[in-house]
Amino acid sequence: MMKGIIMAGGLATRLHPTTRAINKHLLPIYNKPLIYYPISVLLLAGIKDILIITKKEDYECFRKLLNNGSHLGINISYEFQKKPGGIPEGILLAEDFIGNNRFIFALGDNIFFGEQFSKILNDIKNFNKGCILFTSKVNEPKRFGILYKDKKNNLKKIIEKPNKPKNNLAVTGLYVYDNLAVKFAKKLKKSKRKEKEITDLNNIYIKKNQAQEIELGRSFTWLDAGTHDAFLSASNLISIYEKRTNSQIGCLEEIAYKKKLIDKKKLKKIINSTKELKIKNYLKSLL
Repeated sequence: MMKGIIMAGGLATRLHPTTRAINKHLLPIYNKPLIYYPISVLLLAGIKDILIITKKEDYECFRKLLNNGSHLGINISYEFQKKPGGIPEGILLAEDFIGNNRFIFALGDNIFFGEQFSKILNDIKNFNKGCILFTSKVNEPKRFGILYKDKKNNLKKIIEKPNKPKNNLAVTGLYVYDNLAVKFAKKLKKSKRKEKEITDLNNIYIKKNQAQEIELGRSFTWLDAGTHDAFLSASNLISIYEKRTNSQIGCLEEIAYKKKLIDKKKLKKIINSTKELKIKNYLKSLL
């Protein structure tokens, strides 16, 4: 069985002053809270058991928004991060949740959509050992962890925010791991930022020849919503896409229905309780 973990804690200092009062993952990207987008990725992968790692003071807000996920035919549980300690800390906090299972680890502020994404996510069900890194070409490689390969296209290493990047292939905030990730994460040393780094964890898998890459091509969109400009760009892009295609990105109810996590009866119940007319009519159209 494969499980899903979403990192939704942190201080989000780049989004101050708003995030002094509100967890950024609850802020809207166009017409949905940011947290909906990573959840939609996990639903597309067929994952029913999801752990959200957040701050204790934000728990009630997440519960009010998502409850335990039963309305979507899934189980959502929560774990609390006392203070920022690096992305791999989320894996350590989720040790009991992971158990002996494989899992998808998603950063809560990363947005993915594109053609055939559902098929790609469905195909990783056959994944058993090691890790999978999702990569995408970027314009400013100095801002990201960049994946390097040898002449035979074998994965060589990831360099975090290189001063002189030799390519522009960035590692995104979506990862698939076997349960050994917990063991490896425990051995990680803290960086100069006094945090454990996800790049160091991924490099362990690369060094052991247990990492593989899936490059998201030109038909995919990957957005890292970590700044005010990124929030605005993501909202505008999704708004344009939805209006042009008359479809929805990150619509959890739609994905749950199409993945047969909920039936018509449950969808009708959701429709009846939905107050926003546009979303209500969109969900009706699914029937």
